[in-house]
Amino acid sequence: MLKRACVALGLTLSLFLAGCQTHQQRAYKAECMTSVPRNQCVDITNPYSCVMERTAISACSRFVSREVDRQLAQGNFPLLPPAPRYSAPDPTPIIVEVNNDDDPSEHWNAPEDMEWRVPVDPAYAEAYWRASLKADRLVTYMLDAHQKDVRFYLRRHNNRPLIPEDTVLRRITKIEKLRAPLDKAVAAGEAMVAFYSDPANQPQEAFEVLADDLVKQINPGDPFLRKGADAAIENHRLESERSLLPDPSLHGPGKFRTLAEQARLGLETFKEAQANSRQPLTYAFEQRKAAHLVELKRSAQRNAELQRLLSRPAPEQRARGGRCSCAGGNVCYGPRGGRFCITSGGNKRYGI
Repeated sequence: MLKRACVALGLTLSLFLAGCQTHQQRAYKAECMTSVPRNQCVDITNPYSCVMERTAISACSRFVSREVDRQLAQGNFPLLPPAPRYSAPDPTPIIVEVNNDDDPSEHWNAPEDMEWRVPVDPAYAEAYWRASLKADRLVTYMLDAHQKDVRFYLRRHNNRPLIPEDTVLRRITKIEKLRAPLDKAVAAGEAMVAFYSDPANQPQEAFEVLADDLVKQINPGDPFLRKGADAAIENHRLESERSLLPDPSLHGPGKFRTLAEQARLGLETFKEAQANSRQPLTYAFEQRKAAHLVELKRSAQRNAELQRLLSRPAPEQRARGGRCSCAGGNVCYGPRGGRFCITSGGNKRYGI
C-alpha cells in the first residue's frame, strides 16, 4: 500500500514538473523561433537571414526577461556569490576642511547645516559619493562668499572700502588650502572607479544568475538564446544604473544597484569641486582692483571737469530789452565778469 502511494506521488510530481517544463519549452520554441536556422547570417548573399537572426535574438531577449522577472516576482532569489571588495591603496580618511577660528562670524553668515569639516572615506563607494556632495557644497559656498567680499571691497564709503583687503585675501587663502585634499579625493576616486569598471569586480545580480540558469535549463547550445539572454542582462543593468533605487538583491537593503555608479558620480563631483577651487582668484582680484582704480580715476576726472564747467563765469549776457546801451542805463557782463555798456559810438565802456 505504501509502495503504491510513493509511486503515485512520484508520478504526480514528475507530471507536474514535466508540465512546467513543457510550458517553458513551448514558450521558448514559439518566441525564440527555433524553426529559423542558426548561424546563417554569415552568408552575405542572403541578407534576409540576418534580418531573421536579429528578430529571433530580440524575441529571445524578451522571453528571457519575462521568465526571469516572473521568477523574481515569485521571490526566487538565487544565492549570490560575495562581490569582490575594494581595498583602497591608502585607506586613511581625507579631510576637506575650512578653518574659521579667525572669523567666528562666518558661522552666522553661512547656512546652519553647512559642514566645515568633510571626512572622505576612500574605501567605500557610498561614503565617498556622499562626501563629494558635501565638499562641493562647501567649495561653492566659499566661492560665492569670495565674490561677495570682492563686491564689498570695491564699494566706497567716504573714499574707503567697506571691508579691508585682508578679508578678501584671507578667504582666497582658505579656498586655496582646499586644493590639496581635493586632489587626494580625486586620485582616490579614480582608483575606485578603475576597480569597479573591471567586469571581473562587478557584483553579480539575481537577474544575471537566473538568466544564465534559464539558458542552461532550456537549451545551452542555442546561440540565439545565449545572445538574447546577454541582451536582456545588459538592458537590465542599464535600467538599474539609471534608476539608482534600492535593490534588495544586492547584499542587503539600502544599497544602490551598482557601486561603480556611486564611485563614478562621486568622482565627477569631486572633479568639479577641484576645478572650482583652482580658479586664479588672486589674479582675478588684482585685475578687478586695477580696473576699479582706473574707473575711479576716470570718474574723478569727469567730476573735476563738471565742477570746472559749473564754476566758469557766464558768457556775455544781454540785459532786458536786448541792448547794452549806456544811454538806456543798461549794463552787461563780459566773459571775465567785467561790467560794461555800449556807447552811442558802438564802443564798450567799462568800470560802470
